[in-house]
Amino acid sequence: MKKVVFVNFGSARFTHRQILQLLSAKLSGKADQVHGFRPKHLKKLGFYRTHPWFHPSQRGFAFWSWKPFIIHHALQQVQNGDIVIYSDIGRPWVRLFHHSLSTVEQWLDELDQDIMPGIYIPYTGTIENWTKATTLNQMGAFSPDILNSPPIQTSFSVWRKTPATMKLAEEWEEKCRHFSLIGDYVASTDIPNGPSFKAHRHDQAIFSILCFMHNIKALDTIKGQRPAQDKDLDSWLQLQGAPPSDINTDALLNGLSSITRNLENTSRACLKK
Repeated sequence: MKKVVFVNFGSARFTHRQILQLLSAKLSGKADQVHGFRPKHLKKLGFYRTHPWFHPSQRGFAFWSWKPFIIHHALQQVQNGDIVIYSDIGRPWVRLFHHSLSTVEQWLDELDQDIMPGIYIPYTGTIENWTKATTLNQMGAFSPDILNSPPIQTSFSVWRKTPATMKLAEEWEEKCRHFSLIGDYVASTDIPNGPSFKAHRHDQAIFSILCFMHNIKALDTIKGQRPAQDKDLDSWLQLQGAPPSDINTDALLNGLSSITRNLENTSRACLKK
């Protein structure tokens, strides 16, 4: 029987949020396995060796380059046909699951591919707006079709393990090892950006280009609709009509979430005094 494996990542200061999301993925999402990656796991798996430019002060903990790293690793650990689901933990508060993750396979069937790479976000602009020129140049992505395409928000993604999805995860991870591709724009070393450039979106910019090049479609709407909180996977599951969790599970998760959030807020207030 094929497994559904849920993974996320959290730095030390967000461990409590990470655990809450993992618990909700297990209890409400009905994931067969859940795995929470932390900086210590990155070290054990060789992340710092393959990303020698890493520094903990960098935005997104090395510009979110850990995201393809942990997804690729998770895919390596499962069998062909198994499903790996990734989600950001969420800000300003943790994104909990209140619906079963089982319906994500419907998206793969509807898209006719073994990956749902994230959601299109055309309302933010185009790939050209959110990718520095150096990355576009090094990835051979200066064609008008790519430049004018909407970027893909990678807050969550769904992967069915196949040779093709393994290759894509490996390619995404490899590209994100290169500081010249994933790092912030640096005027002294990067080529000048065009007038429409807004900011570089790091791992997301690279993945958006790769998906276009491999003709991989992202999620856009469900029956012509998209949730207001479109970074929240559970909101998409609800829109899809996924089975909701029972009232007792919801009460437990909401109670733990409230207690944890109050403790976090109280701790921060005390530290500011």
